[in-house]
Amino acid sequence: MHTQTLRHWFDLACKYKNQEDPRLYLIAAAVSYTLVMACYWGPALGQNETVYLVKSRNLAVDGFLGTNGGTPWLDLNFMFNILLSPLWWLTQEPIKVALVARAIIWLPVVYSVARLARQLRVPPLFFICGFFVWLIKFQYLGAHESIFVSIEQKVCAYGFAFAALTNLMCNRVRRAAVFAGAAVLFHILVGGWFLMGLGIAMLADRRRFPLSQIVTFVLISGVVITPMIIPVMKHMSSNTSAAAPE
Repeated sequence: MHTQTLRHWFDLACKYKNQEDPRLYLIAAAVSYTLVMACYWGPALGQNETVYLVKSRNLAVDGFLGTNGGTPWLDLNFMFNILLSPLWWLTQEPIKVALVARAIIWLPVVYSVARLARQLRVPPLFFICGFFVWLIKFQYLGAHESIFVSIEQKVCAYGFAFAALTNLMCNRVRRAAVFAGAAVLFHILVGGWFLMGLGIAMLADRRRFPLSQIVTFVLISGVVITPMIIPVMKHMSSNTSAAAPE
């Protein structure tokens, strides 16, 4: 009986003539966001959440760019630190900052996943079911990392990465380049690998992406990630100095 009922709902999901209606995917995104909040929006800090909140707090407490807070442009996570720092003006309690940040940042990330599902023509009901299974199975993406557990810079990077992939599939090369570059700004490893993957995909499909579009993608993404040059050079210099023999 339960199997027949489930099959009936799946048949409706596949046969519904307006299954690509954007409103259905907005509803699917809202349901998925509710699932995320119900599962992981708890009154406790994640394993690494405290570490990632420290520098943003220093920026806000010292007047955002005060002397004690230092210059954010020299840190690899500068975009994430700047994004979170205004929340410390509302409260000085880390758990409250984390909860507000999760509620705000997780929403567009879930929406970007729903947009990708729509572009892939995944029925909304299938998307909700698949998203729920993936959510409770620790959300592995190949590197044994979870997105919706705590608030970290990689969460923002994945959101921009999914948006970049969706726009590239729609042949919106300029938008894809902007989103891919933004992913690098938030997390150099997640965004960097994703940017390289999109570039390789474009090179592999030259009939769909002519050389002019590939050059446009490289130039725009390069401009977007330009602020990351100084932190990367500083990080490499620090590692070289630490490894140098005395």
